Amino acid sequence: FTGKTNRGIKETLLKEPEKFFAYNNGLTVTATNIEAEYSGTSVKINSLENMQIVNGGQTTCVIFFAPTEKNFKDIDLSQVYVPMKLTIINAGSDATTESLEEADLFKSNVARYANTQNAVNEADLMSNSPFHIRLEQASRRTASPLNDLGISNHWFYERTKGQWNTQKRLSSSAPQFVKKFPRNQVIQKADLARFENTWRTKPFDVSKGAMKNLKSFYEGVQKEYRDNENRFRDQFFKALVAKKIIYNKTERIISNSDWFISTTYLRPFITTYSLALMLYKLRENQQDLNLDYVWSNQSISPSLERQLSVITKLVNDKFMDDNFRNQTTYREWAVKEDCWKKFIKVDIDLSSLTEGDILSVQELHDKDIEDKEIGELGGTIENIENLIKVTKEEYIALIDFHYEKGFKLTDKEISLPTAGLNMHISGKIPTDRQLKALMNIYNKAYEDGFMFHIKD
Repeated sequence: FTGKTNRGIKETLLKEPEKFFAYNNGLTVTATNIEAEYSGTSVKINSLENMQIVNGGQTTCVIFFAPTEKNFKDIDLSQVYVPMKLTIINAGSDATTESLEEADLFKSNVARYANTQNAVNEADLMSNSPFHIRLEQASRRTASPLNDLGISNHWFYERTKGQWNTQKRLSSSAPQFVKKFPRNQVIQKADLARFENTWRTKPFDVSKGAMKNLKSFYEGVQKEYRDNENRFRDQFFKALVAKKIIYNKTERIISNSDWFISTTYLRPFITTYSLALMLYKLRENQQDLNLDYVWSNQSISPSLERQLSVITKLVNDKFMDDNFRNQTTYREWAVKEDCWKKFIKVDIDLSSLTEGDILSVQELHDKDIEDKEIGELGGTIENIENLIKVTKEEYIALIDFHYEKGFKLTDKEISLPTAGLNMHISGKIPTDRQLKALMNIYNKAYEDGFMFHIKD
């Protein structure tokens, strides 16, 4: 916000607002549908669906925040005009999964090729996927367990670049915001991919760098999310936090050791390979790390810390061994899957781990069942929350919409919106299956042209 380009934008807004249109590169905007009125050569846009600024966030941010700063309160935005390139991306009312993904790819390409100011990276292009939105929602509502002082806070999943800073600026009290969401408890998308691919025992992908690893992880998780989105609710977020705590502690163990040579820049490779190797060996014995313990305590156990001290030194020694690396450089070796295949043949001693650090076969089975039940319950609650937000008037309009399309009272397109209306009248909640079906009917109605307008 204080960079040279943004200072120039603020000066123009204050001193020469009428020239802003000429000086600024403007915005690149995408939407999935447009309603407009045409009069001669003029176009008046009434509404845009899923409007997204894919290039020009810098400009938008400065215009929004500049008038709130002490020396820029005299900015007159009524004189400011901003050029905009608008692309309507419509996959069609009968869109398939493939056509929707193709539309998403096209939108990402618009963002990638239009950007000529600050570079857009792969992580930015994934921000609006349901997967990342779900994690963002989980982070805002999931408080950490109370500590010894009876204090709880939140971990902040940063779905979009700079989101923590933006939310802090928008909050009514920055100190209160930081107290609730400490800066050191921010999880970014690249962090997510690093932790998850380590736990999926793919340290060679993690070693390729943040953006390549994120792309690799996201390609796999997209299908997993479509197949079973209930897996990726609050319980997934809690496990993610536990993985971050373990990952960060492992990095500190390496840095504080007497054997680590910082000039080798090996710490990222040692960290991901050490954790992946420990997890691989546990799973060979049909065991796994107990992430619930780490979440509940917001720290790792002394026994796990001792185990990490042992395994990180072993992995470091292997990386320092020219013969083990096949005479290649550290990075060249770390990104190869052959490196991982060689590591998993190494014998390691896991005797430092205690019973509380490990989940047995039965415990893993029980946890899978519990996580599934919690996920399904979360899906039900989410559907209830979304459908309760639909007003009585909108449900009535939705019922009329389907009547006009020729549906009968016994058709689900009429009966289920009626059940939604009854939630407001009698308080009776439909069944899980009815809630899912009602949500689908509601969304499809809007795809088919249903629009609800509040009458004056």
